[in-house]
Amino acid sequence: MASPNRYAQRKDANQKDIVMCLEALGFDVITMHTPTDLLLGRAGRTYCIEVKDGEKKKYTPAQIKFNATWRGHRATIRSVCDAIQWASVTK
Repeated sequence: MASPNRYAQRKDANQKDIVMCLEALGFDVITMHTPTDLLLGRAGRTYCIEVKDGEKKKYTPAQIKFNATWRGHRATIRSVCDAIQWASVTK
């Protein structure tokens, strides 16, 4: 029997390294599955982070809806280099 959830909740292969990087950069990190992969906190601000493994990874319909309607801080991070760059411009 097929799973009722067409989009299985799998962690991207690079998520562990990205989480370790963000923690080293001073963020509190909570791993989630929906509506986004990571919830970050630093200096009184909260950020929703979607982790994608590579440029070709696509968003699920739920992620597209979340990205279109979320009014808070959010970003997509695809590598440790992306995480470092994103953190450097995040106040």
